[in-house]
Amino acid sequence: MNVKPEKTVVELLKRPIVLVGMMGTGKTTIGDYLARSLSLPFVDVDKLIEEQEKTTITEIFKAQGEEAFRQKEQEVITRVLTGDVAVISVGGGAFVQLDVRKAVKQSGYSIWLDVDVDTLCLRVKGQGNRPLLNGGNIRQSLQDILEKRREFYKQADMFVSIIGNESVEQSCERVMKQLYSFLSGR
Repeated sequence: MNVKPEKTVVELLKRPIVLVGMMGTGKTTIGDYLARSLSLPFVDVDKLIEEQEKTTITEIFKAQGEEAFRQKEQEVITRVLTGDVAVISVGGGAFVQLDVRKAVKQSGYSIWLDVDVDTLCLRVKGQGNRPLLNGGNIRQSLQDILEKRREFYKQADMFVSIIGNESVEQSCERVMKQLYSFLSGR
């Protein structure tokens, strides 16, 4: 690309960028890098929820259940979408919620980051902070969750396939190119 995409993307941005997709796709890592590249704030919704609740996502799931967590998640996402233009990383199940999808469609630009299941397994294996993966076959659990969520992720404004062995910089560059194409109508 001959034009410096960061400058053009920032000029074209009118709403927050919302990264959606499965746990382990790199939403937080890529989101933070993308935000720094664009000189925008980065918002990790899971971190905001943990700060607000003064506990971990895992503990919220255990103590209050998934439904209570999803309600908190929806409230935080709705709130951050009304703020300044930023790069926002949401939890893997957030975009499954109709009200979240509507809010993001109305107030943000959504990008589905996707990566193959084998890479997801490598990235989340051994992490104790994934309440939906407790026990059982991690690969099968991830495959099952992805199958249930794929139809919702497909409703994102943009799609970027993340290659498992590429660097954060390479992933971010591809996200930037997709954003530029989308925002410039190309």
